[in-house]
Amino acid sequence: MAFDRVPMRWILVLALLALLAPPAAAVPTRVAGTKVSLDPPPGFIPSARFPGFENSANAASIIVTELPGPASDMQKGMTGEALASRGMTLIHSETVKIEGQPAILLQASQSAAGTGFVKWMLVAGDAKKTVMIVAAYPEAAKELAMALRATLLSASWSGAPRKVNPYEGLMFRVDPTPKLKLAGRVGALLVFSETGSMQPSNAADAMMVVGNSISDVKIDNVETFARVRASKTTRIGPLRNLQGRAVTADRLKGYELVGETNDLKSGQALRMYQLVVADDKNYYLAQGFVSPEHAAVMIPEFRKITGSFRRLHPPK
Repeated sequence: MAFDRVPMRWILVLALLALLAPPAAAVPTRVAGTKVSLDPPPGFIPSARFPGFENSANAASIIVTELPGPASDMQKGMTGEALASRGMTLIHSETVKIEGQPAILLQASQSAAGTGFVKWMLVAGDAKKTVMIVAAYPEAAKELAMALRATLLSASWSGAPRKVNPYEGLMFRVDPTPKLKLAGRVGALLVFSETGSMQPSNAADAMMVVGNSISDVKIDNVETFARVRASKTTRIGPLRNLQGRAVTADRLKGYELVGETNDLKSGQALRMYQLVVADDKNYYLAQGFVSPEHAAVMIPEFRKITGSFRRLHPPK
């Protein structure tokens, strides 16, 4: 039947049905380097610096981190007091369900470089794995609040591939050695250990992490920055007997430090290795820890890993 012969009442019915029809379902996007899929708000694109999405026009981000271990352990620690110790003020907390498991969704405020930010934080997972997703936006961009909340609640991973390439989406590459195996990835950090496990059974086993900064950082003096960065390392005591030297990695200036310290919780003596490599607006960081008895063997292994460093696609 020709369209011009369709009764007007049917044209009106068809138009009404079109208005009432649900919108096309959003297509979940798997976050590179993770098993997590999300429906990001309009204007957010995959980040080159970290697993997640960013909206540079609004200085907003969504960062996904996967960790081994029960989600319930981290959920118990997401208290107002714990957040306050990290400079955040808890605004709201609620229990939700993600992938059929109980999860916690929090909203908190924080000031950084004189700007007020609001964060949505989702802590989900199960008895073996924790998924933490943090969406941050400036207080001035409050119109993003509910869209970002919906993004966090869209999180899923049951349909993800069984194995994900840990190098996927990273800006750099480093190679493992026979004595330091690639154990996995946490956010934008690669983790290396002697056993190849993210949770070594022996506290004396050497471990190393390598990653990149997740925002622009202008470094005028690499040595000064490296020393300050080393002093801010969490979970260790004061650094002693630091020895440093200038190095070059992938044609970039870097600075290496080796020093003595102690584990802040156990008091165990440690040797720390650190390398900072800087370009125009980004830096790369490697930190390794090992017992003093094992340092002579493993610090050369740390250097072998950093010696393999090369960039892939630095942010423009």
